[in-house]
Amino acid sequence: MEQAKTFNADAYKKQAWQQLKDRWGVPIAMTLVSFSACVGVFVIAFFYSIFNSLFAKVFLFLGVWLVQIILRIPKSCIYVGMVRRSDKQHISFFGKKIKDTWSLGIKSNVIRYLLLFFWMLLLIFPLFIKYYAYSQMTYILAEHSKISITKAIKLSAIITKGHKKDLFLMQVSFLGWFLLTVIFTGGIGFLWLSSYVNLSFANAYAAMKYEALVMEKIPEQLRAEIV
Repeated sequence: MEQAKTFNADAYKKQAWQQLKDRWGVPIAMTLVSFSACVGVFVIAFFYSIFNSLFAKVFLFLGVWLVQIILRIPKSCIYVGMVRRSDKQHISFFGKKIKDTWSLGIKSNVIRYLLLFFWMLLLIFPLFIKYYAYSQMTYILAEHSKISITKAIKLSAIITKGHKKDLFLMQVSFLGWFLLTVIFTGGIGFLWLSSYVNLSFANAYAAMKYEALVMEKIPEQLRAEIV
């Protein structure tokens, strides 16, 4: 059996810097689209707050949440594409993916959050575990458009087995960057930091998937759909 790679957060970050060289444009544009959409939701909510503050708060929460989950799969398509290929991505591809996957983004994330809510009812610890267990669902749906949502969730749980702590520590490792970005750039640096963070985690996804395939952790039925 071929030896699988171990989880290496530093390597994934280094790869992200190299992959972003001369390819910052589309990731930054995606961040701007996401930010602009959220600002639009905020402006509408502010207008409604004049008449009904409760409705405005609910609208703001749901609006921002919908923007994020609708854009999650298209953004993942771009980042996984940057991991798999060395050519430049195009913003038109991002727009096409929004059109093609917006409903899938809503359905998949509603199912994911309902499952997390169920685990939250049990105890906070299972919620923490399942949060990371389901964390790769979006990447899987982005890379394998024909796979079902339930299979993507199951596959995510398989490839993250043994790596939930690694993913958590990798997230924590970016806290310093977030603080520096806020303090020294007033938040503008998030245009670049967001791209770096997302591509680093796309590299982690690719590595975990490769390991699961090499170590034959994935059942044959699921394996046939992603190879």
